[in-house]
Amino acid sequence: MPAPNPIRLAGRRPRKLLPLLILVIAGGVWIWGVQQNRTLDQVIAVTIKDAAHAACGPSTMPTSLHWPLATLKSTFLEALQEHCGVMNESNGALSAHVLRGEQTLRGVGETHVASVSINGMPVIDLQLHATSTEEITVLGWSLP
Repeated sequence: MPAPNPIRLAGRRPRKLLPLLILVIAGGVWIWGVQQNRTLDQVIAVTIKDAAHAACGPSTMPTSLHWPLATLKSTFLEALQEHCGVMNESNGALSAHVLRGEQTLRGVGETHVASVSINGMPVIDLQLHATSTEEITVLGWSLP
């Protein structure tokens, strides 16, 4: 019976390269995820600002913003219509800040909180569920 060929270790790649490759790929995926989250937060802020401008002017409400209950939308409009004069006088008066909310494990949960301010004074906070830029759902509101 012939002798088996000896194993040559000189031609093998080092085993330390695979864990390093895994770390590099994981880091790339993490950076990509952070950029996607930042983009989503910015789109939500712009959408909420557009909705606030629609409350005081002839522009239409953004189509990506969904109001499952009519009272959510009417409360939002009422809270902002009191400040339409200030918003129309100054372009920089309106601001919307978006923070990541707590996600619940059961059902649809809050993913973001958008705070609408006029001249630095908070007007209304919206609890939102948004996992994409195409559909932002208003779950609730609170007044400061």
